Amino acid sequence: MKIDEELQINLKVNNLAFKDDLKNNLSDEYMYEQFLSTISIVHEENETIYLLVPEPIMHFIKNTYSDLIERTICNIYTKKVNVIYITDIAELNALKHTFKIDKKNIKKSNVKNDLTFEKYAAGKFNNLALKAAKTIYTNDQVIFSPLFIYSSSGLGKTHLLHAIGNELLKKGLNCYYVNPDYLTRKLVEQLKNKNQEEINKIVDELTSYDCLMFDDVQQYGNKESTLNVLFNIVNTLMTNKKQIIISADKKPDDLGGFEERFITRFNCGLTIEIQQPDIDDVINILKFKLNENNINPELWEDESLRFIARNFSNSIRSLEGAINRIKLFSAGDDYFTYDLQTMKMIFKNASQIKDNISPERIIEAVSKYYKIDKRKITSKTRKEDIVMARRISMWLIKDNFDYSLEEIGKMFGNQSHSTVIVSIRWIDNNIKTNSTLKLAIGKVKENLNKIL
Repeated sequence: MKIDEELQINLKVNNLAFKDDLKNNLSDEYMYEQFLSTISIVHEENETIYLLVPEPIMHFIKNTYSDLIERTICNIYTKKVNVIYITDIAELNALKHTFKIDKKNIKKSNVKNDLTFEKYAAGKFNNLALKAAKTIYTNDQVIFSPLFIYSSSGLGKTHLLHAIGNELLKKGLNCYYVNPDYLTRKLVEQLKNKNQEEINKIVDELTSYDCLMFDDVQQYGNKESTLNVLFNIVNTLMTNKKQIIISADKKPDDLGGFEERFITRFNCGLTIEIQQPDIDDVINILKFKLNENNINPELWEDESLRFIARNFSNSIRSLEGAINRIKLFSAGDDYFTYDLQTMKMIFKNASQIKDNISPERIIEAVSKYYKIDKRKITSKTRKEDIVMARRISMWLIKDNFDYSLEEIGKMFGNQSHSTVIVSIRWIDNNIKTNSTLKLAIGKVKENLNKIL
């Protein structure tokens, strides 16, 4: 009886943590309250977790949120677990029996077989990363290791890692995806107990793979004891000429909390940035994702595509979230149309809409950031700080609108066509390497959203 009570308490605590994590990791509060809040953990057995989902939304939840749910469950239990969805408690016994039979056939690799290149949105923004990935999985020898991929959050780094892993698995190689939360928790537990034997087992296990993929490596920063073990793993893999793939939110030289020995090793392979997609890239990704969700992009007005692309351009995940919301509103509606008015209605309360951005608002946001009178930005003065503010303003206007260079020049005191070209090219050439410039543009974009 006491054991049953303890199990029930654990179940209750884990359920609270599960729902809290789901809510915190989902930007759309409406979707959480209406759908995800109705899901509960109803049973735990060995490495299997059973989730009770209301039958009317089972298909929608599994198709739309399975990755988020399973990642949340694994984080809570601090280990790789199998998630089984049920709609009735009565299903439990039959499913447990079935799972025990099938569990023997589970492969050692944890690469997600649904995250493939066929489902990966490609464009100019990730072209180099895709070329590097292809070099890895089409060659029988290790060409460069590590492959270090960095970008802002939500631009497909995790998907790319799993896609490479799936291609390598087809060739008979062993691959393992290393979640930073999972590895850190596993190591911390052994480090606290000073259990060197178990730590050695973890290292031996990981270094036995042909390819290790470390996601969000920046999360290891300043964790000295964990970093010592991580260095041992990376060094062993490199010595044995095995493939390492790393993702992060910054390039190696900009990572905080890592000793030079790490930076040196991270830089000795190939470092590639997945860039922020421009508006044309975002529209192409949107069309790709619509097709993936069995929605015909040909049924959309061009203005509708541009509206969604402009308002959810910060990440591929945000685009996917927008599509999920559209699917919810269109479900069962035979007269649903993908016109601009409908899109504005669907998203009127969901987020700050960027459709009200104008060149004037961009100039105002830049002037606030640099604390410069906006009239000076639109004048012909050549003071260094004002020239920088003017260049950023021109670049943002060109990035957000289809104005000609002559039209942009007129907004800034009738600047010449060539001056506008020089300003825009200067930003394009320096935004990747000039951290101050990159920060300024990022902050201005944030402030643009605040003043809408």
